[in-house]
Amino acid sequence: MRFFLPTTISPRYIPDGAKDDSGIPVDGKLHPPYARDVPYGLSVSLNIHEGRQLKSVESPSHHIKIENMKADPVRVSFSSDEVRMDRDFVLSIAYEEAFKSRAYHHRLENESFVQLDILLDQDDVNKARPKQVSREIVFVLDCSGSMSGDSIQQAKRALEICLRGLPQGVGFNLCRFGSRYEFMFKGSEKYSENSLNKALAYLHRVDADLGGTEILAPIKAICSKRNDSRQDIILLTDGQVSNEQEIFELIREHRAHARVFPVGIGAGCNEHFIRGLARAGNGASEFIYPGERIEPKVLSLFGKVGRAGLENALIAWGSGEAEQAPSSTAIFLGSPVTVFARATEANFTAKEVVVKGKIDGTERRWKIPVLDVPDNDLPIPTLWARERVKDLEESGEFKAGRGSRQAESKKESREKTILEICRRFGILSQSTSYVAVEEREEKNRSTGEIELRKIPVLVTIGWHGVGSTSGRFALSASQPIVKFAMAESVDYGRVFDARIAKDHGEQMSGPRRRELREYSMNGYGESFETQAVDRQRELEFVFEIFFLKEPRAA
Repeated sequence: MRFFLPTTISPRYIPDGAKDDSGIPVDGKLHPPYARDVPYGLSVSLNIHEGRQLKSVESPSHHIKIENMKADPVRVSFSSDEVRMDRDFVLSIAYEEAFKSRAYHHRLENESFVQLDILLDQDDVNKARPKQVSREIVFVLDCSGSMSGDSIQQAKRALEICLRGLPQGVGFNLCRFGSRYEFMFKGSEKYSENSLNKALAYLHRVDADLGGTEILAPIKAICSKRNDSRQDIILLTDGQVSNEQEIFELIREHRAHARVFPVGIGAGCNEHFIRGLARAGNGASEFIYPGERIEPKVLSLFGKVGRAGLENALIAWGSGEAEQAPSSTAIFLGSPVTVFARATEANFTAKEVVVKGKIDGTERRWKIPVLDVPDNDLPIPTLWARERVKDLEESGEFKAGRGSRQAESKKESREKTILEICRRFGILSQSTSYVAVEEREEKNRSTGEIELRKIPVLVTIGWHGVGSTSGRFALSASQPIVKFAMAESVDYGRVFDARIAKDHGEQMSGPRRRELREYSMNGYGESFETQAVDRQRELEFVFEIFFLKEPRAA
């Protein structure tokens, strides 16, 4: 089990031509102000119940303290009282016994909510012999500037493991992208020792030097190149993009012949985007945090790529109708998946849930007994609500109606449904947020003007190569504050100028300028394209932002 708590917002790349939203620039909606230091930190206190079932509890992101292991509850906290919010918090929990399929039934306000955890039997995995279909595997590697440092090295290592694990004769290609994209081969090559050596040599030369994060163009190119083969796209990225919905829609258009298996890289990757890609592309996702063992994660994901999954999967929730969330999901042999449902209490009287589908063309069915759980504190209704809202938001019909009255009506209906669910279950969404209200006695009330204050945040460690979870930045239990360890005497301008010359040559190309604009965060002035500054001053200005110093006025 992987518990994930996002604590940082990495700067997102905004493609050229991004439209304002009701007069609000995209940058203003996405990016908070960034700072080198902030006057707040994070503390965590977690209780894990049924401790006797646990095998291990570890965190790749933070030093943690574990109390009462094997007791109920097991208590988890940071080794320090408070840590900097420059990386997401990740907790990995391993259990003594293997996961089993199970279903829980919970009643709330005359409604029934069911949580179904599915893991197809190991025997089914062993017996299954996937059809020998023609297929192509395309590896897509994010080489944008935000992947510099630890992230690109992790991504290259993961990709090397994938390449070495390909079966003989399968067609494959490698595409790297940033502000532009390039393919290693003109068309897919059959996997052999010769093509593997070519791919490894190519991968060795790769670096995060291609500018901004333009994912849309390479995905379009890959889908347009397809022949009669089934395409499996393995995407390695930190996901720092602003046009998520546009990318989801493109992938959904091609999901009949292409599956997407994204791998999230880094200490603050865009998890919403990575999971959304997998859902849109009938695939599965994986996450690699700096310092984590890469091999088991990549091999687990690659195992799913090699299987067709459960075809024509259908879940029968009993005799009555039920609102399933997610409405459709990819089910892979040997991999757990969770699905929820809501029904009226009168409609749900089932003692078991039936899962049906085909494996290698043979119809199979599994009966999973339902356990009633009367505990009022269980969050099953809330979890159903989250998945249902996610379904509605990611629906292609949820976007603007493009002038069609029918489409506009559907959009309004979905927005209304989202608001109703969010208000009832207290769910955050694209349409709802939380507002904290402090009630004061009359004598303590403020009388002055209301002041808007933007709270600054720290940039994710490792973003654009700024720092590392091991190396230039260090975190220990006795010293929770992360220190910047580069010597002050370094000639920053010369160092940065050398890097620009190495990666891009002496001329400042269009893609490079777009990359530089990524550094122009809130409060740091207009984009460099509109600033009449000479090359040396531009480099110094960017470098000051790069290392989170206060830049002088442009």
